[in-house]
Order: sequence, then structure tokens, then C-alpha cells
Amino acid sequence: MRGELGSGDLLAALLDSGVVAVALLDGDGAIRDANALGRRLLGLAEGDDGELRPPPWHIAPADPDRATADAFPVAPVLAARAPVHNVRLTLVWSDGGIRHIAVDAAPVEGTTGEWQVLVSLRDATERILAEQALRQREAELAEAQQLAGLGSWVSDLDTGSVRWSDEVYRIFGLRREEWGGTHEAFLERVHPDDRERVQAAVDAALAGDEYDIEHRIIRPNGRVRHVHQRGRVDFDARGRALRMIGTVLDVTEPREAARALEHSRAALERQNAELRRLAEVAAHHLQEPVRRAAVYAQRLERHPGAADWSHLHAQLARMGKLVGDLQRYLAYQTRTPERTAVALDTVLASARADLDLPGAGALTITTAPAPLPTVEADPVQLTEALRQLLDNAVRYRRPDEPPLVHVSTHYDKGTWILTVADNSQGIEAAYRDRVFRLFERLGPDDGSGTGVGLALVRRVAENHGGEVHIEPREPGTGTVLHLTLPAEPSPGD
Repeated sequence: MRGELGSGDLLAALLDSGVVAVALLDGDGAIRDANALGRRLLGLAEGDDGELRPPPWHIAPADPDRATADAFPVAPVLAARAPVHNVRLTLVWSDGGIRHIAVDAAPVEGTTGEWQVLVSLRDATERILAEQALRQREAELAEAQQLAGLGSWVSDLDTGSVRWSDEVYRIFGLRREEWGGTHEAFLERVHPDDRERVQAAVDAALAGDEYDIEHRIIRPNGRVRHVHQRGRVDFDARGRALRMIGTVLDVTEPREAARALEHSRAALERQNAELRRLAEVAAHHLQEPVRRAAVYAQRLERHPGAADWSHLHAQLARMGKLVGDLQRYLAYQTRTPERTAVALDTVLASARADLDLPGAGALTITTAPAPLPTVEADPVQLTEALRQLLDNAVRYRRPDEPPLVHVSTHYDKGTWILTVADNSQGIEAAYRDRVFRLFERLGPDDGSGTGVGLALVRRVAENHGGEVHIEPREPGTGTVLHLTLPAEPSPGD
């Protein structure tokens, strides 16, 4: 379009063209002339003097969303002496009407040497309105997907590219620039234990089966999410797979709720079993000290001059300790932990101060790291659990060595692991699980323990959403116990 235009045949031919709307603009952007189609499109009319009247519209401000400009491209065309194409303008009429136009522009040099701009004009109103409607529908779809937690995807099997909707990015916790856009990039986000199963489901779908699978993904922050995917494969007339389309639904919350329900159900079953066991053995354990006290009382009646009150006091003391331990155990059975920031050094010191049994003064405690960390826990329950472990270390110490306890911690994947190791007589492998049952005692029936201590430790751990277990060791080499405390309460806790 660049060339010389004056009053010659070329300008006349362009302006009179009935095929395309054209107009001629001066260096200031004013419309100097237009053909019939251009005048009709721009709503231009001549005055009595034969000159074009000012246009009955103004150009709307630029809109990045619609890629529109705020002026005819006169300046860039004249500055570069080069054409530009498909510049969009929005014309706003004085009566509120709107027309969208697309403009191609090129520089032309007049016979007197001045440069002007020749533009061709196209009515783009329907196209732009259709694009706006499409964007609106896409926005509404994206909002609906976000509300439902449901994303959609398309896999082009020819190019290997995969397109995700906005919600899929949210589900996977990714930004667009972090996503490789391929099937391989998707598999990298699938949990390693599920990748083979997911790939097998894709292969089966390509062979004609339904694609319907639930699996885990791993977000960049390490969090695991559960998703349910459904899809189908489109084939051409010859049976060649063209593309695979589908949806992905975030089902993490329902799965966690189901696990929490199962956790609660299992906890309830354990509690019921413990209560049944309590009912079965409590009579014996509570009545035995009473029976022995009654026997001693009868002896005292028959032989009042040979009174030995020590046995009677011992049985009454044992019964009092047993009742106290049972009260604490039953209280923790139904009490929700009151979590707060707890310095482990503080609760360990409190646990030691509460010890009241022979040999406790000789107990040596070491820790690592020093100081011990601060955790989220119920200070009363955690102190009681540590007291029971220190009590066992002293009560079941080896006769040739003073009691020694080492307390250490480490953090692993959102969980604090508290390890208590002692130099006691240890626990045989056959009893490592049994000792956590209520009223289980490994020592002789000499009143040295109530059989409640380790059951109470397990109850404290489970109340916090954790667990407790004893590390396998050779008999006589001490006991190592690990107690886990989730850094955040798990579902259902």
C-alpha cells in the first residue's frame, strides 16, 4: 500500500472501491477522505462545504483484555514508514452505540511530499462480541470448576501436549510456568507408588477401556492430595487414537474424613475392648489388696499381741496407687488434649520431680539435643507419660547399675519422634506389645507396679494422634521406647 497518492487514478480507485472500506488520514490522525463503504462504516457525512464533518464518535480507551488500541495507528506507521495490521479500535457513538473495527494501515506520500496514512477498515463487532461471550463462558466455567474442585484436561496424542484448566493447576498446586505440559510431566506429579497403576489405566483407555481411576499426587510443597480422574479417548474412523479428554476431582477432604471416621471407629473399638478388659480384671486387681488386708485384719484379731501393721499398710497403699492410676487412665480415656507450646525440658523436669519411689534419687537423665525442642502437646498428659517411663526405668533397673535414661528427639515429615532409652532389665520380644495392655505386668506380683503405666503412655500418644512402640533389643540391654507426636493434629483428633 505504500506509494505516492495525489489526485490520480489510484487514489480515486481506492476511495471509490466497493469491495473494502478505506479512509485517508493526515499526520495528526484526522480523517481527510473515505470511500462510500468507509463513510458508512464510520458514520461520516459531508458538510455544506463538501468537507467531512467531525465523526459522531470517540475512540474508547485501550482495553488489554480485548487487545484494543486508543487511536488510529498513525504515529507508529509514520515513524517506521511501515504498515501495521489488525489494530482493533472501539468506537463509541454519542447515542451510546458501540462498533468494533479492525484496521490495517500503511504510509503513503503525497505529491507535495507530505506523508499520510491509508487505512482499510473491517467491522469486527460480531467477532469481538463472540470473543467476549467466549471469555465470559470460560470465566464462568473456571469459577464453576473452582467451586466444585473439578478441573478438566485435554491430551493431544499426536503432539504429546497436555492442556489443563485453571482448576487443575490449583489442584496440583502449580503455576503455569511450573508445568511442563506433557504426559511425562503429569506422571512426575503422581505419587511414586501410584505411577505404574496410573500408566496402566491410561494404556487400557487407549485400548478402548474406560478411564476411571483414583490416585495420589504430590504438590511442590510435599503435601499429598487424592484425586479422582475420569476420561475418554477420541478415535478417528480408522481407530487411531487422536486425543484423550477428561476431568480431575480433588477428593482429599472426603478421603481424609473417611480415614478420620475409621480412626474414630478403631479408637472406639479399642476403648470398648479396654473397658471390657477393665471390667474383667479390675475386680481381681482391686479386690486382691482388700482380700489380703482382710486376712491380716483377721490375724490381728486372733493374735492382737503380735500386731504387724506393715503388711496391712502395704496392701492399702498398693490399692490406693492402683485406684489413682486407674483414675488417671480413665480420665485420659475421654479427655481431649489441651494442646499448647510445651518445652520438653520443662515437662521432663516436672516428671522427674513427681517420682516417689526408692532409687529415684540415683536416676541420671541425659538429653539430645540440648535444649530439647518445644512441641505442641497437652503438658499434663505428656508429663504423666514421661513420669511413667522414668518410673519404669527406676523400678526395673538392673541391681548392679544406677538407673540411666537418655531422652532424644528428631523431626520427620511433620511428626516429632520422642525416644526414651534406659538401662533397665529390658523387655523380651514376646511382651513388647502386651506391656501396653491394661494391667499387664512382667515383674513378680510383689506390689512393685500396677500394670497401668505403659497403657497410660499409649493412651497419651493416641490422644495426640500418635503412637508408641518398643524397639527390638536383646534382653538385659535396656529398653528403647519411641513416642510420636504429630506437629499438627491429624483429622479426627
